[in-house]
Amino acid sequence: MDQITVEDITVTVIRKKVKRLTLRILPSSMVTITVPLNTGTDRIAQMIRSHLAWLRQGVAKRAAQPQRLFQNGETIPVWGEQVPIRFMNNSLRRCAKLAQGQVIIASPRLSEFKEREALIKDMYTYEMRQAVDRLWIPCQKTAGVQAKEYRLRFMRTRWGTCNTTLRRIWLNIDLAKYPEMCLRYVLLHELTHLLVKPHNTQFYAYLSRFMPDGYQAELLLKIKRQ
Repeated sequence: MDQITVEDITVTVIRKKVKRLTLRILPSSMVTITVPLNTGTDRIAQMIRSHLAWLRQGVAKRAAQPQRLFQNGETIPVWGEQVPIRFMNNSLRRCAKLAQGQVIIASPRLSEFKEREALIKDMYTYEMRQAVDRLWIPCQKTAGVQAKEYRLRFMRTRWGTCNTTLRRIWLNIDLAKYPEMCLRYVLLHELTHLLVKPHNTQFYAYLSRFMPDGYQAELLLKIKRQ
């Protein structure tokens, strides 16, 4: 991978079989740009230069955020609330769960950050699956459509996607950090694509009908309508 610097911003260039240029700011504050294989340096620099203000703001915001260590007593977001972590050092069982307003982490290897991080991710995945299972059928009834299945994964740039051919919905596990209304909004958003594929006036008319207060979730997730 190459790097290119435009003024005060250094960007890692990732060349792949894609059709468009995509800029990303990673949680580490590292900036990447994914580009088609034969894209020239001038075009890449132009793309970066046209987004300099956004990149500076995003990098500064990332750098100002405290690093998560998942230590005993630290709080993490779960369903829109800051929930404290509590360690169980004497447990031989490896797990993390939300219980009685706490995230309880039990593991014989609590001193290892990667162990704690993996357990927290497992907890978010479990919480998401429980919530989606509860909302899956009601949301389909609201939208008047039927999807084949949903799947979960961590995504850097999207809250959800819909494969209209396979009728499969993908949801970002990080939604478990936000109020449940945000999950419901994203789920209804993706189900609406089974009625209308593009983000056009008809699409948003349907979505507003399915969830009139969806704009509140948009604000929380900072979704920009296309």
